[in-house]
Amino acid sequence: MIFKNAELYNVCEIKKSPDREGYLMSRIPEEVRLKLNDEARKRAYFSPGCEIRFVINAGSAEITLMRSPGGDVLPTGIAEIYHGCFQGSYQITPFVIGNEPIKITIEKPAKLEMMEALSKEYRLPFDPNVTRVLLPYDWENCLVDIQGDIAPPSGEQVPDKKILCYGSSITHGGSGVHPSEAYASKLAARLGFDLTNLGFAGSAHMEAAMADYIAEREWDVATLEMGINVINDWTLEQFEERIDYFISRIAENNHDRWIFCTDLYTNARDYAQLPKVEQFRQAVRKKVETLNLPKLVYVPGRQLLNDPAGLSADLVHPSSAGMDTIANNFYGVISERVKI
Repeated sequence: MIFKNAELYNVCEIKKSPDREGYLMSRIPEEVRLKLNDEARKRAYFSPGCEIRFVINAGSAEITLMRSPGGDVLPTGIAEIYHGCFQGSYQITPFVIGNEPIKITIEKPAKLEMMEALSKEYRLPFDPNVTRVLLPYDWENCLVDIQGDIAPPSGEQVPDKKILCYGSSITHGGSGVHPSEAYASKLAARLGFDLTNLGFAGSAHMEAAMADYIAEREWDVATLEMGINVINDWTLEQFEERIDYFISRIAENNHDRWIFCTDLYTNARDYAQLPKVEQFRQAVRKKVETLNLPKLVYVPGRQLLNDPAGLSADLVHPSSAGMDTIANNFYGVISERVKI
């Protein structure tokens, strides 16, 4: 969506914050959000994959942000600045966002002309004239203001293909040090695609409303990560029933688009040898095999993350190295089938 001559990417709707300055940004429409579980309703306002994008016509741009207080997360979050595919210089990125409004002043990079030439020569997916402010992924952010002589990017300045990633906090970016560290972000960058991140930390319950929404959205490739958020509370039968509609609805409406279904990445349950984790994995495999659609692919989670050193200390969320591993392995699976 467009707001104050900037594109709010991966943001569907905004609303005035009820108790602080600025606007809350939702990744899904309100009519979908209200049909999800309570935690997912909250996580819709978190910002994985959300960016403020604009082209500076003259002078500088000023973006004012703040992080909503509360919760069990750090009181600060990390924003990143990119010029197209090029990370901003160390003087400006990463940028720490706190519980009070903070202004980020951004100018055109000094070597923009050379960056333009390199982008054309190497066919980079983003025009370096597009400034990208990657928002902190792990909590609710408020957009206070955008100022400057700017314009939203045109379609020719951004990737022409999109990958949509649905899943848990792992897809969301959990334990990532900064926004671009999420495996979904790394995977999209490797593919040269734009990312629609629909990771919902602790609340990926594969609701029918979410399936309907994803089925009707525009994307070229989709990945669906399922299971980790419900394995403690659901029976195998409940999980099978939920993914039956979720996978079918998305896949049967998109026969011409590639969909990659995965399950639980390597986690503590595997090393404790709990049988339920494999039962959930086999449920996803069986559903994909039963549908037997040419562009619907099952990818075992343990194939994507197969090393305990790729886990952080909670033995659930990937470490920085684990995020790389998932992205690289997913890229290998996808690039074998999808024309990049």
